[in-house]
Amino acid sequence: STALANTVLFRGLKDSDLRIVAREVAGVEAKKGDELIKKGERAARLLIISEGSVTQIDGEGKRKTLTKGEVIAEMSLLYGLPETSSVVAETDCRLWAMGRLTFKRINMIIAQERQRSYGEFLNSVKLLKRLHKEERIQIADTLVCRG
Repeated sequence: STALANTVLFRGLKDSDLRIVAREVAGVEAKKGDELIKKGERAARLLIISEGSVTQIDGEGKRKTLTKGEVIAEMSLLYGLPETSSVVAETDCRLWAMGRLTFKRINMIIAQERQRSYGEFLNSVKLLKRLHKEERIQIADTLVCRG
């Protein structure tokens, strides 16, 4: 879970949330030259680079190297849009993979846990006691953990 904490996607999550994510990712290995993502296809999973590097090639042929901790295909996965780039393993790689349903379920679990945790805190604030439960939930949903 420490390595996941260094990814852009999961940076800022609490350790308990990272443990949830770590239980749900699957290890994937790719050899140099393997095409991981094909432009125009819809992603079935997102990939997080654990070791190695990949080359992302956009529709205009521009190349970008992605390395450890970077996330691939998250926008396609989140929004169901076709990939705008192809991604090829530049070196032998180790990646973590997470499918769409798992990603959505994890986000829901984490959101519910945060809402419960923040709700408990807000219930202890004397000034907020007179608010309805739904109003405290709305406040809890806007809070951000600054760890």
